[in-house]
Amino acid sequence: GTIRLYSIDHGNLFISNDRNPLTTSMIAGLPHSLLLSTAQGEMQVLLPVVKPVRPRISGYPFSTLLVLDRNNGSWNAALSQRYFLYPVHVSFAFLMTQGLDTALYLMLFRFLHRDYEGAFRLADSIATDNPFSGEGMNTCLLYTSDAADEEDR
Repeated sequence: GTIRLYSIDHGNLFISNDRNPLTTSMIAGLPHSLLLSTAQGEMQVLLPVVKPVRPRISGYPFSTLLVLDRNNGSWNAALSQRYFLYPVHVSFAFLMTQGLDTALYLMLFRFLHRDYEGAFRLADSIATDNPFSGEGMNTCLLYTSDAADEEDR
C-alpha cells in the first residue's frame, strides 16, 4: 500500500504529490499552499491565512517573491479561521472560492504574483453589498496600500 499523510481536520483528505502542468500552474504564486486529495482523486488546495509581505530587492524591482508574516498580531487577531480550502475544478484549470473572504485572499495572491489575468477572473467573486469581516478588511487593506513593502518603513 501507499503511505499517505491524512488531515486531522478533514479525514478524507491527504497530502498529494501528484503534479502536472495544470496543477503547477494553478498553485503558482501560492508559496504556502498544500495540495490535498481524496481517494477518489478530488483535489483541494489548503492555503494558510497569513499576511504576505514583498521584500524589496534593489536589483529585481518587479519581484514576485513573498515573505509570509506569521507573527503579525493585528492580522492574526482579525482571523476567524487560520486556513482556507479551495476545491479544484475538475478541469484543473482553476480553484473554486467559497465565500467573499476566500475569494479576496486568493485574488490578493494572484495580484501579488503579478497574475493580473487570474486576479481579474476573480473580480466577480468579490462583488458584495455587505460589510467585510475582519479578515476581509485586512485583505482589502493590502490591496490599497504599500502593505506588501511594509517591512521597509
